[in-house]
Amino acid sequence: MALCVLALGGYCAHTAAAGAASGRRELPEDEKIWAYLSGHRDKMVRVTRKPVYVTWLGTELCARPNMLPHTPHGEHWIHVFVSPEGRKTMIEGKGVYPQGTYILKQKLLDQAGVKTDFYTGMRKREKGYHPELGDWEFFTLDSGGQMVTARGKIDSCIDCHKQYRSTDFVSRRYLAVPAAKG
Repeated sequence: MALCVLALGGYCAHTAAAGAASGRRELPEDEKIWAYLSGHRDKMVRVTRKPVYVTWLGTELCARPNMLPHTPHGEHWIHVFVSPEGRKTMIEGKGVYPQGTYILKQKLLDQAGVKTDFYTGMRKREKGYHPELGDWEFFTLDSGGQMVTARGKIDSCIDCHKQYRSTDFVSRRYLAVPAAKG
């Protein structure tokens, strides 16, 4: 089994060869995430007005897999973005996010929101992908948002998000002040 980590503008040679042989090229899942974010990031809605300091218990779960957070408690400043189709569900906290929704959490090292440590994200997959957790797939990106560094049914993400069943497994703790309707 070949493993590929995608950087902007590139893709794995084994993927290209397989696509050429079949006459079409299927995008690997990492590449699908990057393709969506690179083409739609400017359309994603930021739901945090300013960076929010995350201090609740369990923040250490929301770290890059196999990496220790910079502090023992994993505290970060964060901004959260949601794709347009998930905006209403995010703001209202009711219902199920539509398939194709992306939620991206930018983990920041500073209150000004200038220094990004890394990103964590969720992608609403097809029905049956992971029914125990609302069919969400989790992923992480590097500090530049240029490379998928982990993806799938990540245990640390599952351990945290399983407690949010009533809001389709999405925490909304960072929404202290409701965003304007529109």
